[in-house]
Amino acid sequence: MSDETTTKPDEAAQAPAPSSMKMPPHPKAVAMITGASSGIGKALALKFGREGYDVAMLARRPGPLADAAAQVRDYGAEVWEFPVDITDRDAFAKVFDDLLAKTGGRLDVFVANAGIGPATPAKAFDLEAAQQTIDLNCSAFVQGIAMAMRPLRKIGRGHLVAISSLAAFRGIRKSAVYCASKALESAFMESLRLDLRGTDIHCLTVHPGYVDTPIHDEKTKKKLPHLVPAATAADLIYKGIETRANEVNFPAPLVAMARLGQMLPNALFDRFS
Repeated sequence: MSDETTTKPDEAAQAPAPSSMKMPPHPKAVAMITGASSGIGKALALKFGREGYDVAMLARRPGPLADAAAQVRDYGAEVWEFPVDITDRDAFAKVFDDLLAKTGGRLDVFVANAGIGPATPAKAFDLEAAQQTIDLNCSAFVQGIAMAMRPLRKIGRGHLVAISSLAAFRGIRKSAVYCASKALESAFMESLRLDLRGTDIHCLTVHPGYVDTPIHDEKTKKKLPHLVPAATAADLIYKGIETRANEVNFPAPLVAMARLGQMLPNALFDRFS
């Protein structure tokens, strides 16, 4: 955990605007979230709305996005909806341009949450599914973080948040591409954290286990160990932002198992996996 001073949303909202901006910055702190129509992304949007942020919400599906945005507005937040496929590089870049034009260049928190995890078993490897995972979890992830760094560096502060996974710690059966993509996200954020040391740009990597989201049907949910409600996940992540933690990992029992797995020699790991 970092020992740096906590920056609270109301304090962040009072930060001065850089003189180069063509219009005054947005008066409230702004959070931008990908994959915001459901699951952790939606829960985080609701959390930010409750905490006084205005929120930019990105997702592929216009209907669920509009429903989620309406719920965030119930907390008095201004919400910008962007129905977009962020694997389209030009479309993703335009969203950033459009948002920053609306906020006078202001962005306080960027959450790279969008991701997929289709099975890619070695004996029936689906190259198309693998490429789709790489496009979203890797290419769009890196583009989003890179574009978010620009306004944060201009302002001189802010938060970059990556929703990775405990699957980043070691390989899991039938999940080669997903595990690799999440390992990329975690290593990428660790490197950024080192590069940005001494600045007021905070990097947080989140490693969740199983989270209760619509991606799991009810039958599957009953089989998942230590399932965490999405709202609980959002509370833990928000606390990590406020305390400027390097990582937020949950739930504790699965984190312990994942850490143990990292320490096991390959022969033992293979036997128990």
